[in-house]
Amino acid sequence: MDYEFIAEPDGSLKAYLSMGHEALGHWLNDELGEDLDAGARVLALLSQSEANPDTVASLPGKIYNLTIADGEVEVMANVVQFEFPDELEPDMSYYDDEQMSGCGIQDFMMLLRNWLAFVREERGPGVAPI
Repeated sequence: MDYEFIAEPDGSLKAYLSMGHEALGHWLNDELGEDLDAGARVLALLSQSEANPDTVASLPGKIYNLTIADGEVEVMANVVQFEFPDELEPDMSYYDDEQMSGCGIQDFMMLLRNWLAFVREERGPGVAPI
């Protein structure tokens, strides 16, 4: 999983992730943002889930939900959580590559730690979340 963190010209901080992992970046941008305290709470939850692999944890968000289960982290857009008929019409498909992504807990922890370090570097450790 490749990623890049950028301070945009308008001052916003953005995470961009490689194809297939875009939803993880959207979760960082849209749900966590620059909230260092929330990031620390998510890291603690990830550590607990790693220590107790039978535990399932879910963090519902405005746009994306984060679920931790079976040593994996999954981010899914709320709009994806509805049922589709088993068969779609010919030439119709549901595009969800940017709506759901997953990875191992360790990979997600490294991504999250790097994002939080980037936010601290750009904003300073004592700056309140935006």
